[in-house]
Amino acid sequence: IRTYSHVTGFIPTGWAESSNWNRKNAVKTRGHYEVRLYAYSEHSNFQELVTFVDTLKPTQVIPTVFSDDNDRKNILKRFQPHLNKTAGVRAFLDKHFRNNNNNNNNGGNGAAQSSADPSPSNHNSRHQDGPTDPVVIDDDDEQEDAGQPPPPPPQEAEPSSASSHKRKD
Repeated sequence: IRTYSHVTGFIPTGWAESSNWNRKNAVKTRGHYEVRLYAYSEHSNFQELVTFVDTLKPTQVIPTVFSDDNDRKNILKRFQPHLNKTAGVRAFLDKHFRNNNNNNNNGGNGAAQSSADPSPSNHNSRHQDGPTDPVVIDDDDEQEDAGQPPPPPPQEAEPSSASSHKRKD
């Protein structure tokens, strides 16, 4: 089980800035939990979608609506500048230092016994916390039926313990 020192939940809402209550309550924090209202919905324009992704800084965007592979690649290219590009490096360094610390604690010399390998085959256990997880982008501006929004997350013991929401279609 992974533990986190802080959890932030984002609630995309097209109405987040339309009322005084929403502006005053756009960010609520209780202990290690934070919930943020964010003005984005499936009816938002493309710039609002880009701003939403830029705020979340995911490691990956997964387009779900595209006409062909070239269209999918063009969508990915448009979001590339807004992605978290340091998560892979951080995961490698975390793993490297964790292995060195384990080797040093077990009497090893660390550097000679490190199993940190920069090859892509050793990156199966990437370290991703909250907003760096992939975000699914349903860029269907030209589609008639945008589909139904995902169901709300299950209620926890604390009302503000919402976790980052990932939409999967």
